[in-house]
Amino acid sequence: MQTTVICFVLFALAFNIYAQFSPDNGQILVNNQGSSQHLVSSDGGIAATNGQIMMKHTGDVTYKGPAPRPINQKGNRQRKRQQPLFVYQPQIHSTIQDLLDKSNDDKTHTKIHILFREYEPFNNHYSTFDNFSNYISALNTHREPMNAERRQTLIVDYGAEILGEFWLTNSMYVTMPVEDVKRYAQEQQHHYILLHPGHEEGGVWGSQDPSVARQAIGSDWLYNAQSSLNNTQECIAVIDTGVRKTHTLFNSPNRINRTVDCIYGGPSCTDTTVNSTLYDSDDDYLSHGTAVASVISANSNDGDSLHGISSTCINSYKVFQTIHSSGSSTCTTYLNSTWVVTAIQAALANGDRIINLSLYTNCLNQSLCDVTHAVDAAYDLGAIIFVASGNDATQGQQKAPAHSSKVLTVGAVDLLNLTHTSSYQASGPTSDGRIKPELQAPSGFYTAYNGCGGEGNWCPLNNNGTNNGFWTIDGTSISTPIVTGAAYMLKKQLISYGVANPEPGLIYSWILTLTNGLQITNTTGAGLLSLGWRQCTFMWQTLSANQYIENNFNIDSSSDSYGSKRMDVVVWWPESSTQTVRNQVSLKLKSPQNVVLTQANAPQQVWQKISYVQPGNTRIPSGTYVIHIDVGTLQPSANNVRLLLTACTRPE
Repeated sequence: MQTTVICFVLFALAFNIYAQFSPDNGQILVNNQGSSQHLVSSDGGIAATNGQIMMKHTGDVTYKGPAPRPINQKGNRQRKRQQPLFVYQPQIHSTIQDLLDKSNDDKTHTKIHILFREYEPFNNHYSTFDNFSNYISALNTHREPMNAERRQTLIVDYGAEILGEFWLTNSMYVTMPVEDVKRYAQEQQHHYILLHPGHEEGGVWGSQDPSVARQAIGSDWLYNAQSSLNNTQECIAVIDTGVRKTHTLFNSPNRINRTVDCIYGGPSCTDTTVNSTLYDSDDDYLSHGTAVASVISANSNDGDSLHGISSTCINSYKVFQTIHSSGSSTCTTYLNSTWVVTAIQAALANGDRIINLSLYTNCLNQSLCDVTHAVDAAYDLGAIIFVASGNDATQGQQKAPAHSSKVLTVGAVDLLNLTHTSSYQASGPTSDGRIKPELQAPSGFYTAYNGCGGEGNWCPLNNNGTNNGFWTIDGTSISTPIVTGAAYMLKKQLISYGVANPEPGLIYSWILTLTNGLQITNTTGAGLLSLGWRQCTFMWQTLSANQYIENNFNIDSSSDSYGSKRMDVVVWWPESSTQTVRNQVSLKLKSPQNVVLTQANAPQQVWQKISYVQPGNTRIPSGTYVIHIDVGTLQPSANNVRLLLTACTRPE
């Protein structure tokens, strides 16, 4: 199985909350002068070894403009903007179009995934409902009159059999004769997008233990510090080949909370009556999902060197079908992207908001890949999503869902040479010019193993195998859960500090701030995840076109006993993967003397990062540094842009 890697960046904050945060706009300033040996208390406090922990909440950020205005203090620049002109064009994935153009047997049935246009959007935000189930119910009720008509049309007029429906993407997966697909494409062209139901066959199979990888990113101090924090019971959704939950690394204490089968379990992945013979939520013949889960959350039963990045629980969603070779004990696998969409919406319905996808499909076109639409929609519902970059060594060929603009895509570095990008890593840019992967993490170390030989090799029936096996596995599939586990700890810290529901984009910006690269490329992204930090500021704001905002970052180098020598600043904003015109956002860092130290204005991105290293390898001087964010023109359908900023001083 070819897999992708997602790397996590985690960054720990230490401060106490003394004010109520605005859910819409806000800023946090943090001064953490202790070392990575801090002990976090159960109430979110911290015992500092070198100085007092201070936090100042400034309330709403003050906008700075060239002149006072009667309503607000937002700075506006006079830029002309063309009014958008929208024309719905039929969109058909090239693979399906080729089938329609070349098929000689029009009676042949084919499977297509139809994404319906939202003519009457459901405008009630999920946060306004008592629980997420009520939101899903209201959403489906809103759509049902139109979807009932669509169902009737597909079945009666076009001979379709509906195989699945997805509330997450407002789509239907159907099979119908090619001649009827052609007719549907001509007659219903303003109402749909024909997506590619992506698939991937096969899989991906240093002799170091996980402690070396944890040391490379500096995560153990946070793992130990959070041992007494019990502020959340959130599990991480691992959408993969399944998990061998009986493995010793997942028991005493228990790490596996839930295992379901999204191939044979219906929309919920739990309905055993759909196919009672083949439903098997505990099957992981490939040992891939077992390895991924152990990187995130293995316990210490076989020694501290083998424990995972975090101590969270795992919810396993099986999406790889195991196909046993007739008359032998070998097997292959098959992945259909609609199973991944099913798994994502089942995870959301279950309350999971951190998702690991160490997989990819063979779909390239961002507008026409169903998994891409699914992860974009999941982000909008509060999900933090990490995706493997891929292991096919391609450049400029990022596949779904790695090419999504609402996920963090993770590449891989060699564990024994952290400056060397793994030769197999797939790299960007995306088709619209965005940087991919966003960051990297180590790969190539011991993980849990179920005793199977992997793709095409010995594959025991009836889930036989071993509960105490280990193997060395490489690939971006293994880098990705490193980042996912770190993100869980980061979110846990934010919750302990009073930020009840951290926005996914704030965690993304935090992660990208804590990377070691000074240059951003389509090979390394922002660089290797590195968790060291000293002082940080966080901001979340919404701006309109042609506005700017300035955020003051007060640095006290005299209390920084470790001597921070660099500052990293990241602003991240959510945009749909299907956009062809990107919002224009630039970033600038100014010294206390109002001198521009560094700036970034890379086009066609959804994040900007700047890194400043103090000349002469000396510590950054004390003073008030100004972070300037300038919003230019926005893509035609946008009225504003959500900005999520993190800035940190660091010892490197």
